[in-house]
Amino acid sequence: MDNQGSWPDSDQNYKLDAKIAECMWWLSSLAEENQVDLEKSLDNFLGDREKHLKS
Repeated sequence: MDNQGSWPDSDQNYKLDAKIAECMWWLSSLAEENQVDLEKSLDNFLGDREKHLKS
């Protein structure tokens, strides 16, 4: 984040929706950089969680 110039500054008046969107953006960037299919990974994770919760 710091290298990208996006590290939060001392202003602590963040909107939650903006911070959640920022997290999603970072996850998307990390996935792309590492050739990870984010949508497939999420689908797999949610499927595993659903199976776990049903057992």
